[in-house]
Amino acid sequence: SAIGLGWDAGYFHRGDRWSYAFFLSDATSTYTTWSYNAEALSIPDYVLPSGDTIRNSVPTGRSEVKLPVLRAAVSYPLHISEQFDLLALAGLKMSTDGARNSLFRMNRFSFDPSIAAELSYDASVFLRLGCSNFQKIAKTSGGSYWSVEPSVGLGLRFSSFQIDYTIANPGSMGLARYSHIFSLKYSWGK
Repeated sequence: SAIGLGWDAGYFHRGDRWSYAFFLSDATSTYTTWSYNAEALSIPDYVLPSGDTIRNSVPTGRSEVKLPVLRAAVSYPLHISEQFDLLALAGLKMSTDGARNSLFRMNRFSFDPSIAAELSYDASVFLRLGCSNFQKIAKTSGGSYWSVEPSVGLGLRFSSFQIDYTIANPGSMGLARYSHIFSLKYSWGK
């Protein structure tokens, strides 16, 4: 069981051509405290196809302070034909909790870029592709390799309803396992 408190803030602007958004998660930092059964959470180590081992350890603490993360994104629409449109997107996530294994990092900050594209048909069927989580992974046997987390999605819009499905990291290309993400959205007004 756990309890925590934090605040988020965001801003979105849709221009004639360019749109941009900013989102600050854990704006005030988020403090969380929890209790758990360590035996029930123990997970065996995971051996990757490359032979590297991911060590799974149960956290020993009972509280956590999550520092702010700033996300910024920009998008640009391209009209292809009467029924097809393409939306190009680029994003950057800035973490403030120290140097992470990200593409760009400094002592206190890490910067994770992402790119995506959405092809839409008649503003009702959407195909989405994206890449994020670019990392340089060290092998236990020496050397290193680059890892990226791709995602593929499909969206369907019917009147005011939209259903979206995404599979993140299909084929488990990076260290993380894949995830299936479903969402349902209802819009009213403009």
